[in-house]
Amino acid sequence: MMGQKPQDKLPVYERLHNQGKLKNMKQNALANKNAQSISQQNQSMKRNNSSLVNSQASQMNDINYGTLLYHRGVKKNEDLQKHLIERRKEKIEINTKECTFTPVLNNISRQIMTVRYHWRDV
Repeated sequence: MMGQKPQDKLPVYERLHNQGKLKNMKQNALANKNAQSISQQNQSMKRNNSSLVNSQASQMNDINYGTLLYHRGVKKNEDLQKHLIERRKEKIEINTKECTFTPVLNNISRQIMTVRYHWRDV
């Protein structure tokens, strides 16, 4: 127990998240280095399009799918919320167009209401 690193005391999900970030940083650095070397080779050798497609396909394998799925889920949730808000607005508009009733109060009803409000204030 004495030989534990401070990182070992973190919860599992934080350790995995930190490991993922380190892996992504290393992969990005490697991808940048590879991209630079590829661009230099392209300038000197004038490669054809098929080799570029192959290099892009190999870079696609380095995607962190957990992050990708998370962002997809967040975007889908936002789209769903927007759609629900629009549907609610449409439903309210339809209901208010159909509601054309306006009650006509007679004098007795008005007198009863004014008496009730008068007693409430006292």
